[in-house]
Amino acid sequence: MTRQFKLVLVVSLALNVMFAGMILGHMSHHMLWSHGPRHFSAEQLAHLPEDKRKLFEDAVHQAAADMESRRAELADARKDAERLMNAEPFNEEAFLTKMDQVNDLQAQIRRHITQAIANTAKQFTPEERAVIADIVSHPPEHHPHEDRY
Repeated sequence: MTRQFKLVLVVSLALNVMFAGMILGHMSHHMLWSHGPRHFSAEQLAHLPEDKRKLFEDAVHQAAADMESRRAELADARKDAERLMNAEPFNEEAFLTKMDQVNDLQAQIRRHITQAIANTAKQFTPEERAVIADIVSHPPEHHPHEDRY
């Protein structure tokens, strides 16, 4: 191999690793529905009576608290995935296995919160459930540097 070819190969590899890291960082902020009650707009929640708004907020906060250990596992798994992505040589199988774990943890958290919302919705009128449907299907944008829950 010529010196110029080696240089191009090293630069290409470095750029690919940086690009993959950027993609993973961006995806990590969007792969998990992370809009707890404090991320719902006051405008959305204002359409609920005060008692139902509190019931909804309490249910989602409790579900989030229940998942605290899973979120800690998720944070650790994301760090491990990042470490694997940046390792030389790159171990694709280990990275994909770790990302499967990340996806599974995210799904567990989403299911738990969704179940809490569904259980709470049983106590709402059809009109109130329509408000909840709007809230969960149109959450405000999450900013990556904000606290989750």
